[in-house]
Amino acid sequence: MNEWLWLLPVFAGGAALGIFFFGGLLLTVQNGLSARHPAAWFILSMVLRSAVVLTGFYFLGSGELERFVACLLGFMLVRFLITKRVKRARRSFVTQESQHD
Repeated sequence: MNEWLWLLPVFAGGAALGIFFFGGLLLTVQNGLSARHPAAWFILSMVLRSAVVLTGFYFLGSGELERFVACLLGFMLVRFLITKRVKRARRSFVTQESQHD
């Protein structure tokens, strides 16, 4: 059991990378559509988010498969949670809109 405890900080780091990536994606979609140059907004956001996440995976993984998998699991957990939250918010919004019609 103790041999897996050292992977918790790597898992947390992967979760932090996921928050950065998917939170940044959410902000990009919300703000990018009304921006003066939406294409530049989306492209720069994608490049910045990808560069930060890939660099984070490189350093957190440290060339070890177990560390990379722990980081990836943290990243994917955040993806799952944010996707679930956005879908729930969208359903709530659609329900409210249909009640006003």
